[in-house]
Amino acid sequence: MNRKRFVYWLISIIVTLALIIYIWFSDDEYYMFYTLLGMGLIFPNFTFKKIEKRKLMEIIVDYSQTGNVKKYLDSLSLFNKKMVKNKKNKYFDLISYAHAYMDMGNFEGAKDILDKLVEEEPRFTSLIRFFYYRAWINYFLNYGLDGEAKKLLDQLKAMIELAAPQLRQQYIINYQILVAKYNIRCDVLLIETKATLKQIIDANPTPLMTASTSYYVGIIEYKLGNFSEAKSIFNEVAKFNEQLHFVVKAKEYLHRLSE
Repeated sequence: MNRKRFVYWLISIIVTLALIIYIWFSDDEYYMFYTLLGMGLIFPNFTFKKIEKRKLMEIIVDYSQTGNVKKYLDSLSLFNKKMVKNKKNKYFDLISYAHAYMDMGNFEGAKDILDKLVEEEPRFTSLIRFFYYRAWINYFLNYGLDGEAKKLLDQLKAMIELAAPQLRQQYIINYQILVAKYNIRCDVLLIETKATLKQIIDANPTPLMTASTSYYVGIIEYKLGNFSEAKSIFNEVAKFNEQLHFVVKAKEYLHRLSE
């Protein structure tokens, strides 16, 4: 909730309660006017809430379209500074920052954030815990800690089975991408993994997800010895935002292929 909206909400509640008490104990003939006044004070809160959600969605959509991670972090930080949030939302914000740090290759900065949340995990909702584990898995895979990543992947799989229907599809896609990264890291099931990643790309996701998923398809082609196909994929990925870690890595693969 925006700080200004919080103040307005507080004042509107107090004034409305005062009006209700006045109407209850008074014989004032203008009681209908005071009733409408109270409702008029409360109603703008819902409009302000929609505006806040729209602004946050604009930040997220811009990042998913452009991959401009620095702008995303700046915009998100500025947005959050103006908000009054409960612990649940603060946890989600911190995990979002951790994911963004890893997107631009700052894995240790992400770990610092994730470490601070270790003792808070018992209070996480299912959704927050899912994305918290997702962040740790990406961190573990980056450093070759396959065993730790596998343990969390197993927990994510169990969470999917218990997830609410409206969350299950989002969980499944994220889980499939993480499993793909794990398989690539371990050099197993590469053909099957490539097919899964191509299905995700064919579903026409955001440009950011398309580019990042294509990068992993490129790695598989490289590992399978399909160097021409890998080079073509990495060339496309390299055109996306160079702030992103996987774009930098795609360019490194291109350099190897050119040699």
